[in-house]
Amino acid sequence: MPTKDVKLATELGRELGVPMRQACEPELGRELGVPMRMCNLAYAEMREACNRGWEGRDSRAVMLLEQERAGVKIAADPERVKQAAERAKSG
Repeated sequence: MPTKDVKLATELGRELGVPMRQACEPELGRELGVPMRMCNLAYAEMREACNRGWEGRDSRAVMLLEQERAGVKIAADPERVKQAAERAKSG
């Protein structure tokens, strides 16, 4: 789900009858014999992002939480990104 937004993933889960919360509950993991530790962690991160009003952003928004916790800001110069994309297109 690298470029899909969190809201879309949540809505899709609901349409399939599996709300995100249910999909990450430990009972489901026990029922299927699958550890759910990482799913629970991912769900908590996504929920925190949604609680900040970020549900419309793409799923990479949860990485901003880690940047805040680490006290760093990771960013690329938009002009350099554009130049790199142009070079990649031209081969």
